[in-house]
Amino acid sequence: MSGNIFSYGKLLIASGGSVRASDFEKEFADKIFRLQTLEDAERIRDLVLRNKVNKVLIVGGGFIALEFAGIFLKFEIETSLVIKSKYFWEDYISEAGGVDIAEIFKKKHIEYFTDDEIFKIERTEESGIVVITRNRKKIYADVIALAIGITRNIELGRRVLNIGEGIKVDENLKVKTLPGMEEAGREVYAAGDVIEYFDAFSGKERIIGNWNHSFLTGHIAGTNMAGGSLKFHSTASYSIKSLDQVFTFLGDTDKKWADETIVRRLPLENKYTELFIKNGKLIGAVLINTFQLKPLLTKWIEEGRDLAQIKSALADSDSNLEIL
Repeated sequence: MSGNIFSYGKLLIASGGSVRASDFEKEFADKIFRLQTLEDAERIRDLVLRNKVNKVLIVGGGFIALEFAGIFLKFEIETSLVIKSKYFWEDYISEAGGVDIAEIFKKKHIEYFTDDEIFKIERTEESGIVVITRNRKKIYADVIALAIGITRNIELGRRVLNIGEGIKVDENLKVKTLPGMEEAGREVYAAGDVIEYFDAFSGKERIIGNWNHSFLTGHIAGTNMAGGSLKFHSTASYSIKSLDQVFTFLGDTDKKWADETIVRRLPLENKYTELFIKNGKLIGAVLINTFQLKPLLTKWIEEGRDLAQIKSALADSDSNLEIL
């Protein structure tokens, strides 16, 4: 903290997040890629276009890891991937989905290591590195692409604001304050990765970190700061195309929060859908190459459709959801 004091009429907290620290980044900064800023992207592009990268190791099991994989394979760079979990997106999808994603990696010739992590890094005589994993695997690479998430910047206002995993806001994106601090929190709004809000569709407090969410909440907060009265009631979604596949998260995909999930799987067509059910209603979905279902499933989530009568049909991968 600098100790500087600033006056304001209205305040928007959109402090985002900082990349999660790595124990190896200080010593091997020249060998590590991130993908958070424009400068990060320009550095990757520069080294790739100058043929300085022939083999890369990606560390992490989320959307940024998929973004990295898509970039490197586009330039025919030999790619390996290490994740701590037993399979990709283990916190969100069933093991069958993990099997399907592993098959995608196999078809794209990505060397894939699960339930493992970096233990040690050494430099080689050829200006590269060798990574020794916890499971004693040796992986040779020119660079490491870190996709290990962010830490939210929520320290601002901690003594005043109601802060959980994020800065808690109401439906107008005005911040919630600690008891007795209401005046201090007047005309303070928050948006983007830092907010924690109540998702009426899934029934719990949530935090989300993606571009769609940041743009939408920024628009709503800015409008309300200018005298508007917009309310934030939106089904979260994020989608990317990578490795010639389309990956989409819709709504609340917290596997532990859902009462059950229903898997619709057509592995020969590289299609996978997992539906997340809470109190008999759809609260979220993971879609792999089934993006066309997004409008319908969004409607089901927002309308709170009771799925009790069609559960058996939902589990039939050949059934047409449009007519259920």
